Amino acid sequence: MLALSATFSGSALAQSEIIDSDFGDECNTVNCNITSIAGWAGRSSSQVLPWTAKFLAVAGNCLRLQMSFINGPANLEMVVVAPNGTTRYRNDQGGVAGCPNCALVKVDPAPVSGFYTTIISSTNGAPVDTDFHILFGQFPHGNVNCAPPTPAIP
Repeated sequence: MLALSATFSGSALAQSEIIDSDFGDECNTVNCNITSIAGWAGRSSSQVLPWTAKFLAVAGNCLRLQMSFINGPANLEMVVVAPNGTTRYRNDQGGVAGCPNCALVKVDPAPVSGFYTTIISSTNGAPVDTDFHILFGQFPHGNVNCAPPTPAIP
């Protein structure tokens, strides 16, 4: 951590905790009752600056996180880590209609309650400079927004 602090001493590194205030309990179409926030994955000189945030999920529910692009698709991936630190999910090409490079992670059912750390960066580790949106929502287990779920990384 000390090396990271020294490397980016002139940069502001931020992390947000995000809560979905519109639970999609009666939602039966894809991306209904979602919230959209803007993000940026970038670089400082040749250093990669991934975007990170924490999304709240309740154990047993589904957390859906889908990427969309503002200025055309980039080759990014999404990694989601459960609050227990041992359950992880990864996707770099979610197969979203009209956006083959849009990452999509569907945690269903969420193994524990808490904030799921989400990291978005380039698939190959190279520096990027791109804007995107994260469409996110929490739904009941088995909802159409969560089928099929993203398998956990072993």
